[in-house]
Amino acid sequence: MGGVKQYNITELVSVSQPSSKTLQLEFSSLGAPLLFHCGGSSTTSAIIAKLETSKEAAGEVLELTKVESRGVTSEEDDYGAEAEHEPEQDDYAPVAAEPKTVRWAADTPSTPRAGGDTATVLYDFDAQGDDELTVHENETVTVVDKENDEWWSVRNAAGKEGVVPAQYVQLNDGAAPASVAEEDDHEEEARRLEEEQAAAAALEAERQRAAAHKAEERRAIERAARERQKQEEEDRRYAEELEAKEAAKAERRARRQQEEQRSQREFEMAKR
Repeated sequence: MGGVKQYNITELVSVSQPSSKTLQLEFSSLGAPLLFHCGGSSTTSAIIAKLETSKEAAGEVLELTKVESRGVTSEEDDYGAEAEHEPEQDDYAPVAAEPKTVRWAADTPSTPRAGGDTATVLYDFDAQGDDELTVHENETVTVVDKENDEWWSVRNAAGKEGVVPAQYVQLNDGAAPASVAEEDDHEEEARRLEEEQAAAAALEAERQRAAAHKAEERRAIERAARERQKQEEEDRRYAEELEAKEAAKAERRARRQQEEQRSQREFEMAKR
């Protein structure tokens, strides 16, 4: 298997679309344009959008041009025509681009035929291209060829063949098609959910600690208030007792004075 050919995004001069499933790219470093078969119109649109994003990141604008047909037959459009200066192969599969760089896998062997495995359609799909096949949910189809992770060639009960999105069908042995990117998305979603749950748990623990601290402060204030009320009550009783004692002393002094005055009067009367 060959290596990966790499071209800097700034070397991309223009992009044209000879058909719904092919792209023609002109590079300043190459003498002739490169023609790529993208497998489907949706993949073609996704590649153009990615190239536009990479061009914008490089401070440039992607130039989309219209070109006259180069005589590509329908058979070549289905199975991928190659530029004369490139070695023949079944197709070129675009590889995820790094910032300011676009990569395509080279010299990858074609995927072997599936050998007539049956599969169940998971969702309705309406064909939008001549090579696509309309299928309906719960329909049983025969997998003719697993072209790539995005499109599979299938045959329905009426004998019609065409491609459908790989994610729309599930092999009847229970194996569901899933791309590496989707698995990474699931892992990232699980990791994000776990981080959110951890953050929520930490926030709840902090909230409970703050509530416990406030409750302890409130209990301390209530204890201090009760102790102050108790001390005030004791001080009031002491003052009342002291006042009662002073009143008793004053009453005894008054009686004593009365007794002395009466004795003095009796003495004076006796002298007369």
